[in-house]
Amino acid sequence: MGLMTRRRFLKLVLGATGAALSGGLYVRFVEPRWVDYVSVAMPLRHLPPELEGKTLVQLSDLHIGNGFDWSYIVRALDRIRGMRPDFVVYTGDFVTYESAQQLDQLAIVMQHAPPGRLGTVAVLGNHDYGLGWSRPEIAAQVVQRLNAAGIIVLRNQVALCAGLQIGGVDDWWGPNFDLETVIAHLEPTLPTVVLSHNPDGAKCASGEGVSVQVCKYASVQVCKCASMQVCKYASVQVCKCASVQVCKCASMQ
Repeated sequence: MGLMTRRRFLKLVLGATGAALSGGLYVRFVEPRWVDYVSVAMPLRHLPPELEGKTLVQLSDLHIGNGFDWSYIVRALDRIRGMRPDFVVYTGDFVTYESAQQLDQLAIVMQHAPPGRLGTVAVLGNHDYGLGWSRPEIAAQVVQRLNAAGIIVLRNQVALCAGLQIGGVDDWWGPNFDLETVIAHLEPTLPTVVLSHNPDGAKCASGEGVSVQVCKYASVQVCKCASMQVCKYASVQVCKCASVQVCKCASMQ
C-alpha cells in the first residue's frame, strides 16, 4: 500500500467524514504534528571532495513548553539520530518560555538530540530570550542546557567543523544580533553555511554578499552538501511547518 502521505490521509478522512469537519480536525490535530522527510540538495561553494555527499540536518522552532504535547518531537529526534547525519544544526526557538519549568523540559527533550558525526551547532531564536524576547539571563540558561547535550551554540561566532565553516548569528529580534561580527570572521575560501533564526537576518545578510541558511516553524531539514557558486558565502534555504528535507552536498563550477 505504501507510506501514508498527507494527501492520502486527507483524502481518506475527507471521504469518510466530510470536507468541512475533517479539514478542521486535520488542521487542528494532525498537521502540526506531521513531519515530512524530503530529500533536497544544498549547493555550497568551495566544497572539498571529502565533504561531497555529506548530510546536514537542520532543526528549528521546537518551542518546548506547555502549549502542546512535545512527545512527537522526541520521536522525530530519535528518528533523525537513526539517520546518523554528518552535521546537525539548530536554528533557534528551543522553548516557549513561561517559567524555569521550560528549561527542565528542554533538558529532557535534548537527551534525545541527534549528534552530528562531524559537528553539532546551534543559534538562538527570539523566544529563547524569554518573555518580551529581552532577557539575556534566560538565553544563557538555554545555552547551558544545549551545551550539556553536546551542542555548540554560536552567538555571533564562526566554527569550523571538519572543513565546513558554520557561522551563527544571534536572533534579529533579540538584544545580541551582530551579523557584521560573523561576516568579519568568515574565511571566504571555505564552504560556508550561516545560520540565523529570523528570515530578516537573511535579508540583512544579502546586502553583505551572504545568503543565510534559515529555517522556521518547527521544521527539520536534512541536507546533503553540494558545491556551486551561489553567492559569496552560502546559499539560502527556507522551510516551514514540521518538515524534514534531505539535502545533498555536491560541487559545481
